[in-house]
Parts: sequence; structure tokens; C-alpha cells
Amino acid sequence: VVIYSASGSDEDEEYRLKVYELDPFRANLYASDQGGGSINTLEDNEAGEEWFGGMGYEIDRYDDPRRSDFYEMEGASIITLSGHGTADTIKFKDADNTTSSKCGVKNGESETIGSYKYVGIEDVDLGACKLVVLAACLTASESEEYSRNISENMVRVGGAEASIGW
Repeated sequence: VVIYSASGSDEDEEYRLKVYELDPFRANLYASDQGGGSINTLEDNEAGEEWFGGMGYEIDRYDDPRRSDFYEMEGASIITLSGHGTADTIKFKDADNTTSSKCGVKNGESETIGSYKYVGIEDVDLGACKLVVLAACLTASESEEYSRNISENMVRVGGAEASIGW
């Protein structure tokens, strides 16, 4: 099955047409070493690669992801996001705290908040996804800004079959 998806960029207002194949056995794993005494979730990617890879899944591993990497969630059957979380966001940065590394996924539309560039759940199609794991604090807690938290919206807005948050 081939999917055609159009997406835009808030930086340059250019749009691109993306063609991707649905892979019923692809797991996308996202984690980072956030340095400075913060969290290092790279071992979560190692564990996911071992477990899902051992079950025959093709692994797309993103250590220190960039904003554009989150669009690759489309077509994956399993997605793990392991970083800092709130009820509305999950965010990543590298140990060097470079501007290009400050990114994440959030409720609502794609936007930049402070120095972080987020991909909004409304802007990705997770219809092929069976499970999203949000390994981050508060991702299943009550949202003050939206009617549902990011974990719930991965299903209700993004189209994933199931999600787990903390």
C-alpha cells in the first residue's frame, strides 16, 4: 500500500508531497541523551530495538531526533517516544543543547514554542500505528490547555489504535 501525504513547513511555508509505504512491521524509536544532568533515554531505544527487532520488526531508530524525523512516524506500526513530557508535549534535545536538536511532538498543530520546534498531532497521520508508547512523565495526566492529554490524542486525533503514557 502506498500513501500520499502533503505536509507543510512553518519556517518557509513550502509544502511537500510525501510518498511512503505502509509497513506492518516497522517500529520507530525516538530517544536522546539530554545531557547536563538531565535524562538519557538512549537505553530505551536499545531495548526497543532488541525487543521489537527480535519479533521481526524493521527498526527506524532516532537517537537525538530532529523535528523532521517525527514526520517519519507516518506508516509505522509501533512508535516509542522517550523524553521529557507534559500533558501536552514530549520533547527532546541533545547533550550539547544545540538549537536544531530542540524538538518534539505536541497536542494540536505544529508550532515553535520558545526554542523548541514541535510537530503537532494534527499534522501527522498515525492511522497505520497499532501502539504509541510515550515514555515520559505526565503524558497521561490532565491537560489544562486541551480537552485530552497527548497520550489520548495520539488515538483520537492522530489515529493510532492504542497509546500508553505515564
